[in-house]
Amino acid sequence: MARFPGMAAREQGRGKRAAALLICLLGWTLSSGILSGCAMLGMDEKPKTAEENEDSWNSSSPSWETEKGLAFSQKISGNLPADLDGLMQEVTTLGKGNAPPPVTLSQLRRRARDQQTRYEEVLRSQGYYNGTVTTVLTTDKTTNGRAVKIDFQIDAGKRFHVRSFAIRYTDNPPDAATLPDDALKLGMGKNAPAQSARFLKFTQLELKYMAEHGYPQARMANRRIVVDLSQQTADATLDIEAGPRLVFGDVRIEGLTDIDADYVRSYFAFKKGDIYDRRQADATVKALRGTALFDTVSLTSLNPQNDGLLPQRLAVQQRVPRSIGAGLYWSTDNGAGAKAFWEHRNLLGAGESLRLSLDTSKIQQIASANFRKPHYLGDNQSLIGTIEFADENTDAYDEKHILVSGGIERQLSDIWTANAGLSYLKSTFSDDLGNGSADLFGLPLGLGMNTSNDLLDPTTGARLAITGTPYTGKVSRTFSHFIRAEGIGSYYLTLPAFPKFTLANRFRLGSIIGSENERLPPSLRFYSGGGGSVRGYGYQKIGPLFANDEATGGDSVVEVGTELRYRMSRLWGWSPFSKAATSMTNSRPRSTRT
Repeated sequence: MARFPGMAAREQGRGKRAAALLICLLGWTLSSGILSGCAMLGMDEKPKTAEENEDSWNSSSPSWETEKGLAFSQKISGNLPADLDGLMQEVTTLGKGNAPPPVTLSQLRRRARDQQTRYEEVLRSQGYYNGTVTTVLTTDKTTNGRAVKIDFQIDAGKRFHVRSFAIRYTDNPPDAATLPDDALKLGMGKNAPAQSARFLKFTQLELKYMAEHGYPQARMANRRIVVDLSQQTADATLDIEAGPRLVFGDVRIEGLTDIDADYVRSYFAFKKGDIYDRRQADATVKALRGTALFDTVSLTSLNPQNDGLLPQRLAVQQRVPRSIGAGLYWSTDNGAGAKAFWEHRNLLGAGESLRLSLDTSKIQQIASANFRKPHYLGDNQSLIGTIEFADENTDAYDEKHILVSGGIERQLSDIWTANAGLSYLKSTFSDDLGNGSADLFGLPLGLGMNTSNDLLDPTTGARLAITGTPYTGKVSRTFSHFIRAEGIGSYYLTLPAFPKFTLANRFRLGSIIGSENERLPPSLRFYSGGGGSVRGYGYQKIGPLFANDEATGGDSVVEVGTELRYRMSRLWGWSPFSKAATSMTNSRPRSTRT
């Protein structure tokens, strides 16, 4: 066999090391363990680490290698506040996850030391800068050192508080004197706990303020926190690079197909040349989303120009403007019924909506058309119009009517609206008083308020709708003048401690002044009872009745009620309730049925 240079030397070295190993084993056997070992030729013994030599580990020299790893338990001891104890549990990772168990004591100690570091970080983040964490490990001798107990002894100490929040502007903006120089001007109080979250909030509030006052490019240059261990206080200084002061520039609109750009601009909460304010940009996006014309709306800033103008890019994606729907229903009041509608939300290119609907059941058939043109003669008002054809056949009366109305609806504030207009009602009717007809002109006035948190399933807030309509015209060939007024309100309350329970309260007040009951069209009288009114009573059965127990309708009505709603799941719930109501042939109610 061919031999290569150096092969003989390597074989000779391996032979010497094998002989040395044989001599060592023989010596250990003959000395019965007195000779603990010897160095092999050409090899160095790896020195033991300090961790492996510490007396805290069981001196019985347990085996540190095993397939299953070490068994260990851990606990946190010390008198900690409840919120701090919860945070410590959240950051505990030792023994959790998919990490393999430690196979040596030194490995377990390293992991415990990492866990200790996380506990110390939590203490500092919550303002306990003098807090200490001591890790104590003990082994169970009965298990030959295979079970280890870890005790994290935490002394939080006293919490530090913030003594001052200072703000410096490193690039000296021209209006620096008007900008906030401490956190008090940002709404933060004094002597707050020195938590890391509070320092982050301090930074966020400052940058938010800058973005709302002409400095959208402001950034944090540095943040320093100086802790006084003797006084148990902390001082924070925030260095801000303000950048240039900017104003709104031109807006480039992208994504429009059949919507007029001027109509979109009518929703802008700012105009070119206004000092940049993030709140106005956000309000613009919110308003455009509220039109139901777009699937997506985004407003972003482009590169600023040399004259301080900040151009904007408005990107929208239009929705399909038409909708159609239909459904079946059944109720104890109306029996079986069906509804259908067709709607166009951009009829003329400027957000005009037209909704045609049909509702038919055993006791009523109603066809209606509702039109709305937003931003009519003003940004906060709309032109509204309604045409309704109805044929009602209730136990109380039979009536066919046509109602035409139009007017202006104005948004007074975020929660208040008002409306005024003109209406015309033409009807023919019959009840136990006989047959009749009506030709009435009205001046409908309304005031509404809504602070509820959800349109269909409110849990907090209130709603109020007040209407008043003076009427004039002929009723059964007799001139009649009267005023019909009504107020409906509701209030919703959910306690944080019981989020599945909602207390819902409702009231209704109504009165007709200026005409006798029998000279009123039946559909304009007040009725009570049935679903949406007082459940448990028949439809329109609360109030004055004819001799055949059919309702006559009243000149006034009062309804009050409260119910406790419990949401069992997304689909199911239950609601005990208590309600009271009355309807009288008098403009002032005088008795109550519950």
